[in-house]
Amino acid sequence: MKILAFLINLVPYHVARWNAVAKVSGNEVSVVQMRSQDEFSVLEATGAKLNFSLSTLGLLETSMSSGQIFDPVAEAINSSCPDVIVISGYSFPISLAALKFGCENGIPVVICSESNRDDFRRRWYIEAIKKRVIQLCSAGLVGAGPQKEYLRELGLHSTQIFEGYNVVDNKHFVRRGDDSRKNRKALRSSLGLPTDFFIAVARFTEKKNLDGLIESYCLLVESEGQSVPDLVILGDGPLRQLLESMIAKRGLGSKIHLLGAVSYELLPSYYALAKAFIHTSKTEQWGLVVNEAMAVGLPVIVSDRCGCARDLVLDGENGFSFSPDRPKELTQLLRRCVRMEREDLERLAERGRKIISNWGPDRFASGVGDAIQKALEVGPRRLSLVDRILLKFLAKR
Repeated sequence: MKILAFLINLVPYHVARWNAVAKVSGNEVSVVQMRSQDEFSVLEATGAKLNFSLSTLGLLETSMSSGQIFDPVAEAINSSCPDVIVISGYSFPISLAALKFGCENGIPVVICSESNRDDFRRRWYIEAIKKRVIQLCSAGLVGAGPQKEYLRELGLHSTQIFEGYNVVDNKHFVRRGDDSRKNRKALRSSLGLPTDFFIAVARFTEKKNLDGLIESYCLLVESEGQSVPDLVILGDGPLRQLLESMIAKRGLGSKIHLLGAVSYELLPSYYALAKAFIHTSKTEQWGLVVNEAMAVGLPVIVSDRCGCARDLVLDGENGFSFSPDRPKELTQLLRRCVRMEREDLERLAERGRKIISNWGPDRFASGVGDAIQKALEVGPRRLSLVDRILLKFLAKR
């Protein structure tokens, strides 16, 4: 089975997923990325061991001329002669170009999608365009329930949609997390971490709601005093100055620590030394950091706007969910964690590990394998003249 996948850029979780697919007997996997750079250099998968072939088009969205994507994508498809094409999302230029040339060459296309109905405000005319694009795909792969429901709304039949998309390399986080706990004291000192802390990992953008997290944490300190665990936030982005100002204004510079972006190799160590993990997004297609924290073995407190919340967070079993519109609700959950016995926190963490153990790269390999078989059964879609014009226009945006 010759599988050709198209991505914006390869990051560590892509490596784990496609390595798992490549290990399946009979599979020959090739991956084409549009660029090798990532907004955060710590996420670039440089030096990773690959079980598949990788090629890079070297195109950047910011400097790419209109329509420049088409020729290199066509060349990649023609040189690979795949049995099936797998694309990530329905809005990226590389995905749209691959869909266009796949349909024109009689190659079925599987779309991987993590969108759900509530992750953004929906407009009817945009939804109509999406439906036209989605119906050119022969099968789909999604994270779980909310994503499956939305892809079905966009026109794929439920029998053409499979689960298993949103996974990470659990073994990496389990192994390095456990090793870190064996050397807890020395690691805490070398990493500059407080003795007791909550942790959040996110890009510093508006949708991540880090200002809401800081506000909820401030309420916790006001009600419980300075003895509560510190708050460590990993990441970076355009809102850093705003968050720093907010922390300074509230006089919590000694309690809230913005430690910047952390490498993939070191990240499990930060998770492992924390009390609990917090994810506060106002909108989120999935939230892979939740997978990571659960794999390391942390209780999780997750916004109910995250696409993963319904399937990964079982209230009272491995963590808690909350509304990001109500800061006091998060404060109450933080207070609950502060007052919990260590054995109860460990029980939440262990339950989380059991849940996430079923969400590793093998789940992706199985899901994409089922989607590919269905796509081959359904066969390639035919492009109308309107479809050709639409895909060409969208890919040039």
